[in-house]
Amino acid sequence: MSNLLVYGVGYIYIDNELSKLRRSISRLDERLSSRITNVENILNNYIGKKTSGVARVTGDGSTTEFQVEVQHDLPSDKITVSVSTTRPTTATPSYIFAYVDDKDNDGFRETIVITVRFDTAPADGEEIEIYWRAEIVEDE
Repeated sequence: MSNLLVYGVGYIYIDNELSKLRRSISRLDERLSSRITNVENILNNYIGKKTSGVARVTGDGSTTEFQVEVQHDLPSDKITVSVSTTRPTTATPSYIFAYVDDKDNDGFRETIVITVRFDTAPADGEEIEIYWRAEIVEDE
């Protein structure tokens, strides 16, 4: 007689209680699996999320290196950044570099810092457009 407990003259069936417990565990398992799937979907939606923009610097005829800062506004700072410029008429960029930085010291790198260097300074008043793009590559 499995799943039976003998007590004095009568029998107490514990089968019913075990069934209730198994159903409760099964419901908890289903809810947990559903929540895990939801969290995985949210994280996967972040990875690959992109943003982009244009920053501008204006030449003064003598400055050969410019630095601009832009906010990427992405929900993660695990990003890759790419930058490029238009070809100005008086100067061609010889160096362009970008990195992310935590400007407000909260542990989240929200700022893209872009440095552009020219061998010859852009003409006074010449506007150079700097195109940037950021994409989340990994979530926390």
